[in-house]
Amino acid sequence: MLKNQELLIYLLIILLVLGFIFISIKNRQLKTPDIRLATLEESELIDLPTSDQFLNLNYSDQLKLVKQKSHLSPKRTWQYLKSALIRDNEVVYPTSTDQLIGGVDAYHTLGHVIGNELYRHYGFDGIIFCDRTFAYSCSHGVTEEAIRQKGPTTQAELIKSCYKLDPQGKSRDTLGCVHGIGHGLLSYEGLDVTKALADCDNLELKSPGDRRACIDGVFMEKAFSAPNDLFNSDNAYLYCQQFKPIEQSHCSVYIAYFLRRQSLTTLQILSACSKIEDQIYRSVCTKAIYGTIGFMSKGDIQIIKDECSFFGHLGSVDSCIVGATGEVKYQKFKSWKETVALVCQQNYHDTPKCPLLQDLIQ
Repeated sequence: MLKNQELLIYLLIILLVLGFIFISIKNRQLKTPDIRLATLEESELIDLPTSDQFLNLNYSDQLKLVKQKSHLSPKRTWQYLKSALIRDNEVVYPTSTDQLIGGVDAYHTLGHVIGNELYRHYGFDGIIFCDRTFAYSCSHGVTEEAIRQKGPTTQAELIKSCYKLDPQGKSRDTLGCVHGIGHGLLSYEGLDVTKALADCDNLELKSPGDRRACIDGVFMEKAFSAPNDLFNSDNAYLYCQQFKPIEQSHCSVYIAYFLRRQSLTTLQILSACSKIEDQIYRSVCTKAIYGTIGFMSKGDIQIIKDECSFFGHLGSVDSCIVGATGEVKYQKFKSWKETVALVCQQNYHDTPKCPLLQDLIQ
């Protein structure tokens, strides 16, 4: 009887050992595909150009590389892109004309590509891997791809994703995310502004500011995607009159950006804004030119001063310089901190009160 009990115990021990071995083997088998996938991503992403090499690529090759790598690992490609294009907290730009095609828009587009892949890999949660870099390009790409795949019906899930960035819905990240939805809605609606604005109205947003962010995204996308014959400097003021007052305000901002895209001079854009009858919208259009000056200056303070000199008859040269420098700061162009310090010193006796020092991004 005792021997039978001992034999039974031995059998149980053997079964337990065999079971443990079997489970260990199965676990290894289950983990193998993940390890192989990680190894594949590692090998595919190791062979990346250095920052200088990436900058020396023409834009079409940069775009091809980012598409290829982000398809494998969008999270790691986003980190790579930022490390390649940002040095000492400043965005680096090439010097040749070929490489500057699109300028800052080129970098923004690369971020969109990665954001598209983040959505394909992680769904709406992909937006948590994004940040403010290149004017929220990554989060814009996530929302763009979500709307492309599911249309405006996905708006409730999109808004939830935006508010995950800040449950109170008050941060720039949340506004930037909602702004990106505006971009995506206009693209989905075939650049039909009226339909896209109606989609913005249907969003369940927490504040009027969020709705304005969506509206702003719609008009910004229109300014950078519409055909060149949308309007010109002579009839630009007529285009915005078809929209509601709150929408006209945002539309007036992007008159300046659309016309700058057509390579019009600062004086020509000023002339276009001056034709707007409503004083408020005329002022909005005029002040928007400040941003376009900062945008095209890439941080060169002399370009800013030269272009802002055209505002002398309006008595707003200093306001133009401060506004243009604000864009330089936002885009983190070369020597942006030094430019901010210089402009504040020259335009404000009490430097700490300079608006450019508020919410300074370190």
